[in-house]
Amino acid sequence: MFGGSRGAGVVIGGRYRLLEQVGVDASVHAELWRALDTVPPREVGLVLVRRTDERGGPARVAEMVRVAARWQHLGNVAGPRVLEVVRAPHHSPGPSGDVAAFGVNEWVAGQALARVVAGNPLGTRAVLGMVSALAGAVDAAHRDGQVLGCGHPQRVRVVQGAARLAFGMPDPNVSVAEDVRGLGAILYVLLTGHWPLPATDAELDGLPRAPLERNGAAVSPAVLRPALPVEVTALVLGALGSGASSGRLRTAAAIHRVTSQLLAESAESAATLLPPPDDGAPGGPEETWRTGSVSASRRSARRKLSLGMAGLASAAVAVVAYLGVQVAAFLGLSPTAAPRIIVVTNTSAPAHQQPGTKASYRETAAHQPTAPAPKGAH
Repeated sequence: MFGGSRGAGVVIGGRYRLLEQVGVDASVHAELWRALDTVPPREVGLVLVRRTDERGGPARVAEMVRVAARWQHLGNVAGPRVLEVVRAPHHSPGPSGDVAAFGVNEWVAGQALARVVAGNPLGTRAVLGMVSALAGAVDAAHRDGQVLGCGHPQRVRVVQGAARLAFGMPDPNVSVAEDVRGLGAILYVLLTGHWPLPATDAELDGLPRAPLERNGAAVSPAVLRPALPVEVTALVLGALGSGASSGRLRTAAAIHRVTSQLLAESAESAATLLPPPDDGAPGGPEETWRTGSVSASRRSARRKLSLGMAGLASAAVAVVAYLGVQVAAFLGLSPTAAPRIIVVTNTSAPAHQQPGTKASYRETAAHQPTAPAPKGAH
């Protein structure tokens, strides 16, 4: 996949057996490997720096070894613990003869960025959580005087929902600003599946290069993912340094602060009954607001939610109506009862009935004028 003069099974330094090459860093002529330490048996990450004839090569290797040795001595707060740093000053025969130096660190399990973005688009909240953890660690490293080279797609892996630096021995000429742009690039690739910085290593890892604007900068992530929230788009562009100058983020601390704030706002939205914003990513099994292709269990959950909301609304209307009737009755606003109407029964008097006796009467509740009494009735 990556080429090179050696393959799995080769032993480096008399104890590290190569298992799988997971990347290359062409800027320093390095290979990134997963290897097996035989003393004691454990998986490790291995950075093999190849010997070259280019000008300044030996000095660069010496600086890489110095920085890695400092990480080993002081500890690397943003990445795996460095176990060993070895420099091989002389060329030797065999498959490892071109190795000028190598560094060994604890193996970081998880997935490569290319594998993480190979499926459906990731939700913005998940991406913010992944990069927020890494930005906090990079900020701590910068305050400790360490520069990490995290703008390389194969040096970072995703472990349990958090992005982590997986390999040491970066280019000794990398700067703090390049680390910050690297964080922006990781945000970009996790959201769009495209790498925004110039790097042939990304193409080797299967990550397509982002389309470019006329000025040579990568297009806005919203071009590749139109449903992306405006705030997240501004964060990515600010970290890459390609947005408005007033919105640029120049430190890892700033990126960590903004990602943490957006995560907090997302958590507040999730706690309400309002549907989450559609960011273009497929909904999780807990999101019953999503429409489209959903499973039977999710359709059932959505139907139950709709019925429950309808029942609640009906109950609220009934309560309001009942209270309205009670208040109207209390204030005397209810309609008055219909008046009783007495109607004289118009029957012929029996022969034995004497004139002047009272006629029989019948009550009715009909709403009609009272019938006039017949003449002669007293």
